[in-house]
Amino acid sequence: MSRLDSFNWFIEQGYLVPLIPKRPAVELDVSDVHIHGGEYKQNELQAAVDKDEITYAAVKEMLAHGADRQHWLVFASGIDHAIHVAAMLDSLGVSAGVVHSKMADGQRDAAIADFKAGKFRAMVNNGILTTGFDFPGIDLIGMLRPTQSPALWVQMLGRGTRPMYAEGFDLATVEGRRSSITNSQKKDCLVLDFARNTKRLGPINDPVLPRKRGKGPAGVAPVRLCESCGTYCHASLRECPQCGVEFPRELKIKEYAGTDALIAESAIKTDALKVDRVVYAEHRKEGRPSSVQVSYFCGLRLFREWVCFEHPGFPGKKARDWWRMRSATRPPESVLEGLTRLPEVVTPTDIRVWIKPQYSEILAYSFDGGETYRSV
Repeated sequence: MSRLDSFNWFIEQGYLVPLIPKRPAVELDVSDVHIHGGEYKQNELQAAVDKDEITYAAVKEMLAHGADRQHWLVFASGIDHAIHVAAMLDSLGVSAGVVHSKMADGQRDAAIADFKAGKFRAMVNNGILTTGFDFPGIDLIGMLRPTQSPALWVQMLGRGTRPMYAEGFDLATVEGRRSSITNSQKKDCLVLDFARNTKRLGPINDPVLPRKRGKGPAGVAPVRLCESCGTYCHASLRECPQCGVEFPRELKIKEYAGTDALIAESAIKTDALKVDRVVYAEHRKEGRPSSVQVSYFCGLRLFREWVCFEHPGFPGKKARDWWRMRSATRPPESVLEGLTRLPEVVTPTDIRVWIKPQYSEILAYSFDGGETYRSV
């Protein structure tokens, strides 16, 4: 098993939670900071990023994206920078603690204990909470520390991948762990990478050595940005895992964006799978229109898709095309109408599926025993 597949396996199995990378409007400029011994020079780095207007803009963006996040971990670029970021958070109504290397051990331990106990919503640190810090509640990472170190990058992001299991589920099984995460207070961890480390170092599960300045990136997986919700997604995905918007089949990838996915996706295409049974049900998600959840049982495997009759734009069009592929009648206008008119649709005999660690995708359907495939 490759390194990429191995990491994704832990997420798929419910041992880790995914990172959700949102593109921040604020990005730290370290183009004039020198590199010594493979890392940014500390005094120059802090001078470049520790500016009130930048800190204010970044914290405001954390507030906008992290309104429903309970435990924020912020990485700063120096001791003074950490102190200033914590003060800015406090001034804008977010209780924040700070830990750094010049604090006494007892003082530092007390601050960390207060953070875990919920006294502080945010903990700002410099050089302290990168390794050996295990607090599963962390559901937002504010990255204000540019680095040239792939190992440090992985360690920092790893603080957000710890699961927070809900009680009442069998953690000895994959289904139990995944259900426990789904029903917990933490389903994923939001990452706001103001430091542009993703462009520099790549995904957490597929980090690369940083390129020399003036050289183009090479050997890293490209990403795409979901224009609907602003989430960075790996280029292999066909739809946004956050908002469900389907990406166009044709996409030109900018070369420089080769490292903007925090968790890279591996994928293979399978042969045709025979469909034994299909189950249709209404699927509801808070804040969004209902959809029809279609479950395809293929031997011992289960694959799902969602048909969004009530959604505007492309998802609604795709739902109508889905219906027309199966019926000569007028597409329904609502989920309820679609469920009541199911006798009008033909059930596929076979499907082709793109197997991925987390979100397998149904690519095409056959209605004649596998001889001809059609895709929406």
